[in-house]
Amino acid sequence: MAKIAIKDIARMLNTSTATVSRALNDHPAIKKETKERVMKLVNEVGYRPNTIAKNLKMQRSTTIGIVVPNIGHDFFALAISAIEKVVSDAGFTAMICQSHEDYHKEVEAVKTLIANRVAGVVASISQETTNPDHFIELQAHDIPVVFFDRCFGDEIQASKVITDDFSGSLRAVKYLIKTGYKRIAYLAGTLNLNISKERLRGYEQALTDAGMEIDENLIIPCGMEKQDGKIGLQQLMQLKEKPDAIFCINDPVAIGVYQQLHVYKKHVPNDVAVIGFSNNEISSLIQPALTTVDQSVAKMGERAGQILINQIENKSEGVTGNKIEIMDANLIVRDSA
Repeated sequence: MAKIAIKDIARMLNTSTATVSRALNDHPAIKKETKERVMKLVNEVGYRPNTIAKNLKMQRSTTIGIVVPNIGHDFFALAISAIEKVVSDAGFTAMICQSHEDYHKEVEAVKTLIANRVAGVVASISQETTNPDHFIELQAHDIPVVFFDRCFGDEIQASKVITDDFSGSLRAVKYLIKTGYKRIAYLAGTLNLNISKERLRGYEQALTDAGMEIDENLIIPCGMEKQDGKIGLQQLMQLKEKPDAIFCINDPVAIGVYQQLHVYKKHVPNDVAVIGFSNNEISSLIQPALTTVDQSVAKMGERAGQILINQIENKSEGVTGNKIEIMDANLIVRDSA
């Protein structure tokens, strides 16, 4: 008879391997009824844990996983560099995975990290990700995860380091209003992401505070890449009343707007003002230099790494952790607005 594994128990109960693992380890988050169902079936089928694998798992790993949407972005490249320095100083090495903004690739990356028995994970989720089950499975394997920038809400308990996205957006749009712009568009990114929701909330609050109407035609949901900025601008240019300023979810989208404005023979800021969000290195190098919101990305990556190392070393915090750090988001005024 083939050896029974946790995945077989999960399949028989029509549940996840993470739930079965937690039930077997008497995790407080698992309901009593679920634990009883798991234990009943375990006894019936004669499941026995693989003690060799368990002992290997309990050995201290010296690898930290880093999961990001795209290492080619200045933002994530700088964050990775800061995280790597922190974990290296603590005696760990980094294993870097990128989701390419694809939920399924992110799931596979997390599975790979579990298989490699990493000591912990620092992650920023893809624009497609709404389900945290793969990260919950990490925790079920006693692997802590700390999120930075792009995080879940209450769907998973974990430490996170984020930007004050609402205040950053509020400052950017209030600056445009104060400078005299009347029709301010927002290229809003992927609206299932918390950062997109908070930046939209700041945009709307700034307009409301100024007594200006919120025109839904000026709010364009899009992705997070340069190409999305190009497509978003094309939609805005089809409006009868075109915007005189565009606030963008991030700097890559703003760069896409720059490129597409050139196609329309429009000039920044004479024809339309543009503001980004991130303060990527390129934002100060393009012409005209991009006004943007600074996210202190290096500090964000550093703190995420430090919190994870502390969670690994200080077992009293538990595998989930519950620390939330919010970075200031300051407006960097340059020439594009």
